[in-house]
Amino acid sequence: MCRVLDFVDLWFRHLACGTGQAGSLFHFAVSNNVKPVTVAPIVGDAANFIPENAEIAVNFLEGNPIGIDLPLAMTMSVKSSEAGVKGDRVSGATKLATLETGHQIQVPIFIHPGDRIRVDTRSGNYIGKE
Repeated sequence: MCRVLDFVDLWFRHLACGTGQAGSLFHFAVSNNVKPVTVAPIVGDAANFIPENAEIAVNFLEGNPIGIDLPLAMTMSVKSSEAGVKGDRVSGATKLATLETGHQIQVPIFIHPGDRIRVDTRSGNYIGKE
């Protein structure tokens, strides 16, 4: 006999992240609820693309979080970046930039710290400038 499982997506607000004994801890709170939910092992590499106060869908089964659904792209701030090489006009030239989450990606040389950029959450690639 087959058992039908109902998956329910709930929208949560990312409140804070820090480092605990089990790695990064992410605290989410339902928009209309004040009790936060701590989610650690199911976040995985998605942590690179969850900035502070981002709204993320968390999947629950029988009251336990089992996964998260990131949007296809997230808007994030560039915290720091390497200096572009003066005179480098090669089409498609890139440099390394650090996002607000600490994750590093390649961006075009015209991107500067403080810029808001769109990042593909599946590949981790730069999409465009906001």
